[in-house]
Amino acid sequence: MLIHFSAQPGMHERQLQRMYANPLFPESASISQEDIIAARQRDQQATDAFMQTFHTLVEEIAQLQEKEESQVLLDLKARLDQAFQACSTLPGDVQPIRQAILNLIAPIMRAVERGAGTDAAALAKLQEEDEIRALHFALLELPLAADLLASDSPITADALVPTLLSAGTDELAQVLNLFSAEQLTDLVERAGRFIDALAEQGIAVDGPLLRLQMLQQATPVESAAH
Repeated sequence: MLIHFSAQPGMHERQLQRMYANPLFPESASISQEDIIAARQRDQQATDAFMQTFHTLVEEIAQLQEKEESQVLLDLKARLDQAFQACSTLPGDVQPIRQAILNLIAPIMRAVERGAGTDAAALAKLQEEDEIRALHFALLELPLAADLLASDSPITADALVPTLLSAGTDELAQVLNLFSAEQLTDLVERAGRFIDALAEQGIAVDGPLLRLQMLQQATPVESAAH
């Protein structure tokens, strides 16, 4: 039976796409077009909910006073940050939404900076937060990173290791920054056992072994020793 995926799937369909015809996922053989349609519907429901929330947020920003309290502005900025992350999991071309969010964040941050006045420490902290946000937003351009960070991520605990071991090497190298030293140590141990099980089943493990090496290299020596 032929399986058809969307050209720009959302996170639920993306995970099925990662699993489909992938020997690291035994359940991949049972994935049907009906499963894909159901995942597509979940992604569309997420889009509908996002757009409703986002429109409300835009309306609140439009009603801001000329000299609004800094805390109000920071709360709105935090919600825009969350919106950027959420939209990165949606189907279709989300770049216009991302750009709209960036366009909303910019004047809010300028207002916050004006509120900080000549407070060097406050301005330095804002600059640092800007740099961290830029790095985080760049990471969210990667579908795997966006899907891993989603509060309702389709990548379950059991699916995490096979998902990472079958990811593209460039994408994997970047998403490993999402994990703490302790998490990386745990992933290395779990991935090692997983690859051993694959080998026992006669499944080729060259690709997974390469990705395991990347996990090991990303794990701090102190953590790997424990």
